[in-house]
Amino acid sequence: MEIRGAEAVLTEETYEGKPAIRKNRIKKAYRLPKLDQTIRGERTLAEERLLVRARRAGVRVPTVWTRDKTSLILEKLPGTRVKELLETTTRQRAVAAAIGRAVGKLHRAGIIHGDLTTSNMIWDKDIAFIDFGLGKMSRSAESQATDLYVLKEALNAAHSAHAASLWEAIVHEYEKEYPDAARVLKQFAIIERRRRYRG
Repeated sequence: MEIRGAEAVLTEETYEGKPAIRKNRIKKAYRLPKLDQTIRGERTLAEERLLVRARRAGVRVPTVWTRDKTSLILEKLPGTRVKELLETTTRQRAVAAAIGRAVGKLHRAGIIHGDLTTSNMIWDKDIAFIDFGLGKMSRSAESQATDLYVLKEALNAAHSAHAASLWEAIVHEYEKEYPDAARVLKQFAIIERRRRYRG
């Protein structure tokens, strides 16, 4: 199976007998070849470091089995995509609570996921996050609040029937997990107002 995104191609394979995913960053024809190679290499290394830091922070993420200049070979996590699960399970609030705790752990460690959608989450008794390709390190309230804003927008778009209760459970656990949550949620409210009335 191959999945092609804007930034990378994902292919299923095995690594030392274990199910794995190869994530290879796509060449960009509009960039000079040497610059393109440098950018792809830097982003591949940055994603590996974010995954390692997220695991140290107590968040379930794929293990990086190995890396070359522009690709990662990652553990293929078992479980169900949360995007699918939230439409069928009766445990929506429990899953949402786990999301809130995990995001709190990431932010406490200064990690911004960058693409917090339920397509980038897997459930197998607990939550796991995948695809840190847009992530970065930051402790700024603006960056962390933007992470939350992306998540809330994703819930509204993909799970509108449950979005309000899901968001309530996420925020409740986020506040319990992250000591600086009040500062981030204050900035989140500013971002919501700013984007609601822009233009």
